[in-house]
Amino acid sequence: MGNYFSAFICRPSDIAVVGKVILRDGTIQEFSWPLTVAELMLEHPQQVVVEYHVAVNEKKPVPLPADHKLHVAKVYVMLPVKQGKPITLSSEEARGVLVSANAVLRSKSRFLPLFSRICPANHMQ
Repeated sequence: MGNYFSAFICRPSDIAVVGKVILRDGTIQEFSWPLTVAELMLEHPQQVVVEYHVAVNEKKPVPLPADHKLHVAKVYVMLPVKQGKPITLSSEEARGVLVSANAVLRSKSRFLPLFSRICPANHMQ
């Protein structure tokens, strides 16, 4: 009976899928419903939304259009805008965003997500 109970609790289908947006200050905003880029841009003026993997892998990430719907299972980053173009972050700002993003991705793997929230990785110097 204990085996049935533990198998029932650990079913992956019971775990809610949430999308994550990493803000410039390193905080993380989660969403579990379809959201558009325009909604985020209204909440955070002078910032654009970029997919996390594109922001990390390309030199100049391309902002998503305002009518683009964000996928719940992806991670996005908000970058500041100056004169209509995304500005580059300083090395310290980029490092802070990447540390926060790594914490998000670790918790996404569902390996001790509670531990990663209790002990965040943004204490690096």
